[in-house]
Amino acid sequence: MDPGSSSSALVCGADLGPTILDVTGMRPLRKTTRVSLLRELRDEKTEGRKYVFAERGWRWGSVSRTDGLDLSRSVSSKCYRYRYIYNALPNYG
Repeated sequence: MDPGSSSSALVCGADLGPTILDVTGMRPLRKTTRVSLLRELRDEKTEGRKYVFAERGWRWGSVSRTDGLDLSRSVSSKCYRYRYIYNALPNYG
């Protein structure tokens, strides 16, 4: 990608491992749902994901404290047409 360019691809942090392996010419040991971002970074056509899932859990501090607790989950669809966010503990935080 050119400096300053952007992408609307759905990606997640778990894609970093397969991307690093792809850049170095290596492959994952087994099949995974994670994808390499290398083709996206090279501006090559990719179908990409239809959905990406995300979650947040414990952020910091002792597990016995609730001020760092943030149990939320989300699903986003391609082109951001749909987004679902679930916060299990809306009164904390």
